[in-house]
Order: sequence, then C-alpha cells, then structure tokens
Amino acid sequence: MKKLIIIVLAIVVSYTSVAQEPAVISSDKTGWHKIGETTVDFKKDRDEVVVMGSDRFAALRFKLTDASIDLQDLEVYYESGDKQVIQVRTPIAKGTESRVIDLNGGERSLKKIVFVYKTIPNQRDEKAHVEIWGLKTNEERPGDAKPATTTGDNPGWQKIGERIVDFKKDRDELMVSGTDRFKSIRFKVTDASIVLQDIEVHYENGDKQDIQVRAPISKGSESRALDLNGGDRAIQKIVFVYKTIPNQREERAHLEIWGLKTSEAISGTPKPAVITNDNTGWHKIAETVVDFKKDRDEIVVMGADRFAAIKFKVTDASIELQDLEVYFESGDKQDIQVRTAIARGGESRVIDLNGGERSLKKIVFVYKTVPNQREEKAHLEIWGLKTNAIAK
Repeated sequence: MKKLIIIVLAIVVSYTSVAQEPAVISSDKTGWHKIGETTVDFKKDRDEVVVMGSDRFAALRFKLTDASIDLQDLEVYYESGDKQVIQVRTPIAKGTESRVIDLNGGERSLKKIVFVYKTIPNQRDEKAHVEIWGLKTNEERPGDAKPATTTGDNPGWQKIGERIVDFKKDRDELMVSGTDRFKSIRFKVTDASIVLQDIEVHYENGDKQDIQVRAPISKGSESRALDLNGGDRAIQKIVFVYKTIPNQREERAHLEIWGLKTSEAISGTPKPAVITNDNTGWHKIAETVVDFKKDRDEIVVMGADRFAAIKFKVTDASIELQDLEVYFESGDKQDIQVRTAIARGGESRVIDLNGGERSLKKIVFVYKTVPNQREEKAHLEIWGLKTNAIAK
C-alpha cells in the first residue's frame, strides 16, 4: 500500500513539474520579460506554452537549464488569428539561450507558442527547463486597432478607431468598444492610398449590413459618408476589404474610421455608471430606454464601484419587472425573481445582492408590458446602494 502511495505521489509531482507557467506580465517597461516556462522531456518532441495577458512583444528568445535541446521549429499564434512559422534548427546548450527571433509586424499580442525540438545525444538529463522571453519595445504594432474612446453626447463626427493596414492581405477588421451609437461612418486614409471594396458592419444586436464601396481613397483624403441601416446603431465590429493602389512606394496605410453621432443616438442608449466616489447611499448605476417590442434587455455596468443592493426607477411608462440576472465581476451570477409591477414615476423594492457589496459586470432583466397604456417606451434607471461594507 505504501509503495502504491509513493508511486501516485511521484506521478502527481512529475505532472506538476511539467505544467507550464504562463506569463503574468503587466509592465509596459521596455526590455526582456519572461513570457512563460515549462519543463519538457524527451519522450515527445512537440510542446506549447499559452501566453496570458494583453502584453505585446516584438521578439522572442529561449533559455535552457538542466539539459540541452535542438530547437527545430516554432509556430507563433497571434491574438489576431495570424500564425507565424519560424525555422530555428539550432541546438541550445544547457545554461545558454537561443538567438533573438523577430516577430512579424513589430510588437504583437501572442496567444500561444508551439515549439518542436529534438534530443541532444549522449546526455544524462531526461528533462530540460525551458524559459521563453519576450522583448517589449513599446512600438505600435502595425494592424493594432485603437477602439472608440468617445464618451460625449455631442452630435457630430467622432473617431471610432484606427488601424495600420499593409498590402500583404486584403481583409481586415476593427472591434468597436463602448456603448456609443452612430448613424453613419466614413474612412480617412493617410500614408498611402487604398481602394476600399466592401464593408461588413456587425451590430451589437446581431444584425449585419453589407456595404459595397468600390472606390479609391487617396492618401490624405476620406471616403463618402456611409449610412447605417436603421438610424443610430451600436456597432460591434467593422470588417473591410481593400485593394492596393499600384505604383506607390508606401507599404502601409494608416486608416481611421469615424462615426456620426446625432442627438437621436442618446435615447435608448444605456448610459453606464461613472461613479467614482465612495460615499454611502444610493447612486445611479445606469439608465436606458426600453420599448415593448422585446421583453429582455441588459445594461453593462462600468467602473470599479461596488454595491450591496439595487433598485429600479421608471418614468414615461409602467412596466412589470419579471426576472433579473446580476453578473458579478468575480464571475458569479445571481438570479432574482421580482415579479412586480412598477408604475410610471415609481420604483421597485430594494433588491439585496448576495455577499454584501459586490462589483457588478452587467444586469439582464426581463419585463412585460403593463396593459392599457398609451406610451410605447419606458425610461428605466438602475440605482445601486453603497454601504462601504467589505465584499465577502
């Protein structure tokens, strides 16, 4: 029995020692940072390290302890979905490191690194400890999107995002952050000219709009205004197809996407919490306009504030609040049955949250129409109670 226990413990320890330790880097300092490490044995010749965090790196190198390996090939998987295959074909002696391996496109966000290696003959060690290091230069990676940072409600054109595009591929996309809504979009181009072919606009509600542009945009100019279906819309991402303009020296174009906000865009848009004080009492978390054509809505809660309870206030029309799903930043979810009518100008009961003060991620609520009322929309406010209690 003791022998069996010892064998099981040995297996557990062996498995634990081989497990990778992914990067937890959060520094923006230039220089070399350890991305991850793992212990490889010579019973297999292929291993991988998953890269955690949002840091970006311009180059890699490998450090070896305990044993030597012959590093053959690398597959670097980027967060963008691209993959780079690199032939190394170089032995790395115990206690030394590989050459610096440059990544395509400057600083890139990495998803995982797969590497193939061979055993170095005539060595006693059965395992090698491999460290992977990444070089941060704080350069802007070609292709990095800068998502929307618009928070104002002023009508007019506002930058949604920007991207550096090269002419090695003809399809790119931009994820749109924030809760702003736009009526039209347009493209501005600097550094090089492109022919903008087709656009796919993906909306937050799941709809998609295909727009044929088929027009050149010269360096330093912009496209025509492209109207969006349905007026003011919340955008999830924009996919665009483009072609190279022949006979130009530039290899990349700087592309900006702008959106047109109007005063109409404000009605019906959730206004996330911007609370930053720690005063006790009730604070407005968010507000939105709900209509009676659907019976399920959600509000994303911004900021790091914590609340011990919530309540709803209603103006313009009455609703019957059915159920709530409260999603916490910790990953937990609380389901709450309310089943209460809230008259126009009134508010719900106080709804306690599990565990005292909690950081909220989003609130999903189901409601029903109150019969025999003329109004088609209700203005809904969600309020949160701060008690300055420590969350459990």
